[in-house]
Amino acid sequence: MEWLLAIIAFLFAGAAFAAAWLQRGKALSSERRLAAFLKASNRYIVIWKSDLTSITVNDALKTKLYSLGRNADADFILSIFGNEKTTENFAPSALLVAALNENGTDSVFTAAGGEVCYIKWRSETVEIKESAAVIISEGIDETEMRYIKSELYEQRRRNYITEENFDMAMESAEIGIIYISVDELPRIEMSEGGRNMLGFSEHDELTLDDLTRKVYSVDLNSYQIKLKNLLDGISDALEAEIKILIKSNDYHSFMLKWRGVKDGFGNVTRITGAFIDVTNQRERYNLYDGASLADPMSGLLNRRGFMDKGGALLSAIDEDGGKAVMASVKIERMMKINSLFGNEMWERLIKCYAEGLVKLSGDKSVIGRLGTDDFALIMGCVEPRREIERLTKELLFFLENCCDDNILPANLKDQVRFDAGVCVYGGTDDIQTLYYKANIMLYASDGIGATVCHYYDDSVEKKIHDRELIEYEIVSALKHNEFELYYQPKISFKTGEIIGAEALIRWNHPKRGLIQPYEFIPIAEDVGIIMKIDEWGVKQACHQNKYWQIKGYKPIKVSVNISKVQLYKTDIVKTIKRVLADSGLDPKYLEVEITETMAVQDIEHTIKMLENVRKLGVSVSMDDFGTGYSSLSAIKQLPIDVLKVDRSLIYDICENPASENVARAVIEMGKAMNFRVVAEGVETQEQWDILQQLGCDEAQGYFHGKPLATADLERQFFM
Repeated sequence: MEWLLAIIAFLFAGAAFAAAWLQRGKALSSERRLAAFLKASNRYIVIWKSDLTSITVNDALKTKLYSLGRNADADFILSIFGNEKTTENFAPSALLVAALNENGTDSVFTAAGGEVCYIKWRSETVEIKESAAVIISEGIDETEMRYIKSELYEQRRRNYITEENFDMAMESAEIGIIYISVDELPRIEMSEGGRNMLGFSEHDELTLDDLTRKVYSVDLNSYQIKLKNLLDGISDALEAEIKILIKSNDYHSFMLKWRGVKDGFGNVTRITGAFIDVTNQRERYNLYDGASLADPMSGLLNRRGFMDKGGALLSAIDEDGGKAVMASVKIERMMKINSLFGNEMWERLIKCYAEGLVKLSGDKSVIGRLGTDDFALIMGCVEPRREIERLTKELLFFLENCCDDNILPANLKDQVRFDAGVCVYGGTDDIQTLYYKANIMLYASDGIGATVCHYYDDSVEKKIHDRELIEYEIVSALKHNEFELYYQPKISFKTGEIIGAEALIRWNHPKRGLIQPYEFIPIAEDVGIIMKIDEWGVKQACHQNKYWQIKGYKPIKVSVNISKVQLYKTDIVKTIKRVLADSGLDPKYLEVEITETMAVQDIEHTIKMLENVRKLGVSVSMDDFGTGYSSLSAIKQLPIDVLKVDRSLIYDICENPASENVARAVIEMGKAMNFRVVAEGVETQEQWDILQQLGCDEAQGYFHGKPLATADLERQFFM
């Protein structure tokens, strides 16, 4: 026990959070304090004795070693710090000397699949007792930094830069190591060099938003899309070159090389990588095409050239009192085409797009290739909308004619498609603002219909801005207890009394007021916080229902909605079991609701999960029945107890005999399969009367009550 206490003292000495942890640790045993630290640490930690009788590692290192097919045991320690004396004739003292005198030791691990991991270690002794030294070894993952360095050396080789000159460039280049923990609020840990470059102090608690605010506006959209793909697990890595505001208040060019690390469910839990200032290399050695104004593949202007010459064109148009139009053009399925037809054909297609834009846009235009599959053009014209429509139609015709098996494969003809975000110049915006607005329309309208041109609308920008605000604030809303459950009563047709309630989440925003679920739930899914919100909702509903019973109210069944993410990416059974135990609620008073469309995405998985839920004593309800595509086949297979008839089958039941017949058929089918049948959207006495005659069990809707706050539900239905 004494050596554990010594380790804890060492680990927290000098740390900014030492006082708080040690104060809290007074009530904990030394073992629990050690376990808590090892779990919280993001770096690789090994605590061991020189005689290897005791080895402890943290979860971060266990996970990394497991992915590389290694174990944290005596062989692992010897592979890092061992030498001939320790491996051939084991000597604890030699191992101790190797560990302490060889700080900065590098270890290289290679997985069966070829993945290589570089870790730099430093070690210190804490206590020597009974000839066994307690040693703490801390490892820093330098894989990304080495990867970037090797990329730069390869770039240097391809461009025939001398070793001496390249070393000079490397000395002037600054590298920052970054570690992003993806939880409720993605936090960033950054190396000292990185903080110094960007002007952050060592005491700043950094989030992704802090870094995003420093990204150059022209690069922002592309960066955010790539980051979102990485966070969502769509991409395994983020590789980009963007401009970032540095400490001197200037924009420098940085190369980003980030990789996502996933948990057992396939969710990205952290991001590691590096960013390197390549401004000097770009300017001095032309390592990147930005040092000139031309894109080498297409022959068009690159980003810098487009912004410079496009800005000059706008100035000339202003002087003449003319008009102009900006278009941001994105090639559809470009990566897929590259995969199917090969890199050579991909390059040929890029050149065809470039040639077509140049031929068709006229002399008074500026055209650039600003990304892998992104073009931009600004064109002076008398009738902007008419001209851009002409251009896009003729460009499509030009590309189709290229697919003749001489220039491009004929079977590419139906795949050469593109979308364009368009902004008409009004005499006030600069080139960067125009490009930003065009990009807004391009990505906001991506994949919608067959329309090629999407014209700028400030209402779309406002919606995007509002969405970004919600994205920014939703992460902290859970911490600040801004979410609240409302309850909509379910009324028995037999007794006319409340027998249940559906829990529905609302966001009480401190400034915007009550925000409805349809506004923030899709965003919560995109951001990745939906799982925490779902779990919070189940927990809150169970505790509230138990509290009503403790107050002496008539017991009712409360239902909670299960999201697709919760069903497929979490252990929902484990969550419900834990919440029921914590709240003390009898399982028969809890019901989970799923939708048919959600359930049939992977029906085998859904069946297994719902069967386990029912084994807990919790009932299962199918929500929105009648709106899916395979209702009958799904309902036969799924282990459910309740069928909720969608409001679309109820709203005109009084006027439309067909609707009444459909409702009757659904209710009779549900009864035949021993389901409780609940009608949603009951709003009038006439609807109530018809459904009662048809034998429906329960009603839910505005006729008896809209979703109510807890106190209002108690006052109207329990007192």
